[in-house]
Amino acid sequence: MDNARLSFDHLWAPRTALLDRFSSVSPEGVYSSPVPTPRARFLAVADQLLSGRLCIAAMLLGTAKLVLTLATTYATTRLAVGPTGASDTPLLSYQLQQRALSPLVARVYAANCMNNFVKRRYSAALLAGGAGLSWSAVVALCCAVKPYTVEIAAEAISVCRERVGGAGFLAANRFGDAVGFAHAGMTAEGDNKVLLAKCAGVVIELMAKNQAGRLYEGSGAAWSGARSGNGRRAQPPVGAPLPAGDVASAAYQAAAFAARERHLFAAASAAVTAAARSRPALYATLMHTHALVLQRAATALAERLSLTAMAAAEAAATSPADAAAWAAVRSLYALDAMARDAAGFLAAGLPAQSVVRLDAAIDRVVRGDGRHAGVGPQLASYVEAFGVGELTMAPIGGDWLAFSAAGTDGELPKGGIARL
Repeated sequence: MDNARLSFDHLWAPRTALLDRFSSVSPEGVYSSPVPTPRARFLAVADQLLSGRLCIAAMLLGTAKLVLTLATTYATTRLAVGPTGASDTPLLSYQLQQRALSPLVARVYAANCMNNFVKRRYSAALLAGGAGLSWSAVVALCCAVKPYTVEIAAEAISVCRERVGGAGFLAANRFGDAVGFAHAGMTAEGDNKVLLAKCAGVVIELMAKNQAGRLYEGSGAAWSGARSGNGRRAQPPVGAPLPAGDVASAAYQAAAFAARERHLFAAASAAVTAAARSRPALYATLMHTHALVLQRAATALAERLSLTAMAAAEAAATSPADAAAWAAVRSLYALDAMARDAAGFLAAGLPAQSVVRLDAAIDRVVRGDGRHAGVGPQLASYVEAFGVGELTMAPIGGDWLAFSAAGTDGELPKGGIARL
């Protein structure tokens, strides 16, 4: 762990050596602070954790890329039963493997886009002085991106360990390390669920000032609420049903994500605003009755920003092949998110007939059809683009046959530690 409590016995430090960004002591011994209240000072100090949250998100994003590269590489070389009964068919050709790994690869691409967007916003806000409403928006984004990314990584690690079978239990194949990293990331620099609630709280404060549009500055999209600080036209009313449409359409997916974000933040804002005048009522709202709504609203924000960032990457592609690859992984990400939170999208107005089409649509994007290549058959190319270097690879991602033939006694080669 990187935190601890320090104590000193009869140690004198000069006043000029005090860390005094948020408070100071004059030569006459008078304490002062530009931040007016103890609570505000605590929050100002806590904001220094934002860079740590970005770092943790980036580290877990790298871990997710590693395990998906290992699992996919193994699945391309590990042969299992084929149509004739012989072991001549790669695991990756099975629907089981493709449907398990493809959506996770799409989610990692989405998280990568979201991380890049938030890092750019954080850097720009820091250079601008780290204050004001734009800084509040950055605080919300940093509080969302860490839990959002860590959750994706944790699921990727678990699923990939399962998809490689017993080989995933060997320490040399690094899944044990990955599990430890994921669980550390869940609580380091802020408990994930608490951070999602904090994100939602900051967004609700921005909504009250009609400044929630600042969340989407530089994204190419607008805040989904009824009004926003950038002067955009009002969005459809909360709860207005979406018409039935093509769930694989980029425009339809964008509309569905916006409707869910709008629906959840309207519910969260109404509950918090109604309870704001009474401290006990506000506590009950935040801790007992609407905690899940706050968390889901923040997740909806992160997922919509990710989809928006993926669409921007697709639009910026420099070749038709790259644009097609981005379109497939973007569509798969959106469809998978809609399927995982079908109840949330239904509540936000997505028609039931659209929901029942999601599974078939996911299967078409994964397997491909006569017009488009599927994500599943191209998984090796998608994970190759992650850029996981050879030094970080494990035996399962390389010549695992030679590693196993060397006599590992289940874990380590004879005469030394396994080369990772």
